[in-house]
Amino acid sequence: MNGDPSQRTGRLLSEQELAKLLNISVRHLMNLRKAGLPHLQLGVSIRYDLQEVFWHIRDRRMIPSRHPQGAASTAELRLQEDRP
Repeated sequence: MNGDPSQRTGRLLSEQELAKLLNISVRHLMNLRKAGLPHLQLGVSIRYDLQEVFWHIRDRRMIPSRHPQGAASTAELRLQEDRP
């Protein structure tokens, strides 16, 4: 399971394999599945398409900004205090 994820396109992974790859517990992976992580149910087995999982993670990533939206910087606050 080493190498570039794009080389594994279409590979189906078990819960144990995907949890190990993502460095998370199987329990956490189960919670992610319940929250919408794409998966296939083959009888009693659950499998994950690696590419779909990476797309799902990429589409839901959060990139923090330096300041929360709408929050003024310290310099902006000083300017507001100096105004008459």
